[in-house]
Amino acid sequence: MGGDDLGSDDEFLTGQVVDDEEDDKFDFAQESKQKKSVLAASTVAVIDDDNDDTKKKRKRDEEESATSGGSKQSKTGNRHKMLVTAGRTLEQETTENQSTFLWTCLVHHHQLKSGQDEETAEKALAPKLQPFHFIPPSTTTPSTTTFEARLRHCLPSMKQVKTWKHRQSPLCIIVCVSARRAVQVLKEIRGLKTRAAKLFAKHLTVEEQTSWLQQTPFAVAVGTPHRLAILAGKNALNLKQTRLVVLDAHTDQKGFTVCTLPDTAPHCMEFVRDWVLPAVKERPKQLKLAFC
Repeated sequence: MGGDDLGSDDEFLTGQVVDDEEDDKFDFAQESKQKKSVLAASTVAVIDDDNDDTKKKRKRDEEESATSGGSKQSKTGNRHKMLVTAGRTLEQETTENQSTFLWTCLVHHHQLKSGQDEETAEKALAPKLQPFHFIPPSTTTPSTTTFEARLRHCLPSMKQVKTWKHRQSPLCIIVCVSARRAVQVLKEIRGLKTRAAKLFAKHLTVEEQTSWLQQTPFAVAVGTPHRLAILAGKNALNLKQTRLVVLDAHTDQKGFTVCTLPDTAPHCMEFVRDWVLPAVKERPKQLKLAFC
């Protein structure tokens, strides 16, 4: 059930649940290739109908456009590489660096989706995230502590964890890069001795998770960005009483995190932009962000 203790990984990674995380993955390379093919075919068809002078002018315009487009793609690619590097061991960084990183990620993905320039994107997302929105990392070296220890440092109080009574609005929401990672996190935080909502695609359906959230007060919820956004969009999940949103700083074998993995980052930024940011801006003293 939605809030029971975890058993084996297979118990939560198998079944007849539709994996909407997989269905909505972004294949950027294939999409880009298809767009280029369509553009090339259209350009050839138009040029064949032009006279020589028009052909020469169009060729110059295309070369300039290609150069400009390549520059933009290169700039976007370089920025993503920098974000991937900056996102590693973020749980050890200062709140200033953490706020700068997440804000840069938000602006970057807003630009990719909207086509806006950086200044316009920042205005659309304003006001900007500040260091005081984040909980400072523990003075203990994170590499020598467990996820649970880092989480305990960020939680407002263990008393609230034990006595949480609010339905649909967990005390703490942990955003993970994948369902498998979410299962791992759930196992690592068993020491909290509280029921945790499992909000990812390979466990329960959206309808089942909605029912559990409506019926049961969970102090902790662990999920993937896309499923969290779906539940929030259906008003099954809200942040009206939530005190902490944790972005899991775990890196996969290629060094990606929930904020930088191409398949997950867009959903993560959309969840943060559409649901977390408004709540943080409305309740800056009560709701905090953290990287664990």
